[in-house]
Amino acid sequence: MKIKDTFESISENQLVDLENQLGKPLPNDYKSFLLKNNGGRPEPNFFRTLSGDYETDIQFFYGITKGIYSIQDNLFQLKSRLPKGKVAIANDSGGNYILLDINTNQIFFFDHEIEEVFFVSESFTDFVNSLFNVDQGESELDRAIESQNIEFFKSILSSGTDINNITNEFDQSAFIAICLRGKLKLARFFVENGVSIGGGLFASSSNGHVNLVEYLLQKGANPNERDATQNNDTALIQASMGGYLKVVKQLISKGADINATDDHGQTALNKSYWSDNQELIDYLEKEVY
Repeated sequence: MKIKDTFESISENQLVDLENQLGKPLPNDYKSFLLKNNGGRPEPNFFRTLSGDYETDIQFFYGITKGIYSIQDNLFQLKSRLPKGKVAIANDSGGNYILLDINTNQIFFFDHEIEEVFFVSESFTDFVNSLFNVDQGESELDRAIESQNIEFFKSILSSGTDINNITNEFDQSAFIAICLRGKLKLARFFVENGVSIGGGLFASSSNGHVNLVEYLLQKGANPNERDATQNNDTALIQASMGGYLKVVKQLISKGADINATDDHGQTALNKSYWSDNQELIDYLEKEVY
């Protein structure tokens, strides 16, 4: 990792002062980083949360300094918003924060709009080693979906574009792309702004996105939703083929037809044999027989 735009070098005493302010010692790898760089813009600078909910960047690592990129200033300003024991050490381009847990030394991502934390890495070293550069072939819309950048889509809507007409370079609905990737926060934004949810349940079920499936069912998605382009499979058949037991149970609990067939006469049970999930197979066999 390379760092540019760093702040002035700091001393060991300044680190001790920061630790006294925190009431806890900082992990050695993070202290070494501050002594060497004291904040700055990293390259590469992209990372993912462990769950895959977010793929975003590090705009700036904070340092022992003054101003918007100050560890101390952000410690004071965010005290009432951040979970206890977590300190902001960087921000992304969307105004969200990268957090260091001073009790466990783990790294987390904090979405400032919903004020929730997402696990990233076991240590600062692991975090730095996981940074990567983005695929330059990805479109701006793809990047916005991966990072769940709501401001990007707000700007599109402000221009008068109908939310149902936002598509990617393959003429695929942005909402379907969002559901395929399991981006729950962004899906909520689209639903709240009037998107037609048709197809979303099938897409999210196909990839086992449990939380998104639950949300769409709550919003009235048809549990027997089909996709004519994929053998007329139902969402349940797709989830069964993928081995997603939790999704299968969700769909059945909301009325999904376990005996529905695709264009080739295959049921959810038939397709479950394609998966490696014996627990799922046993569950469906019990439900059918």
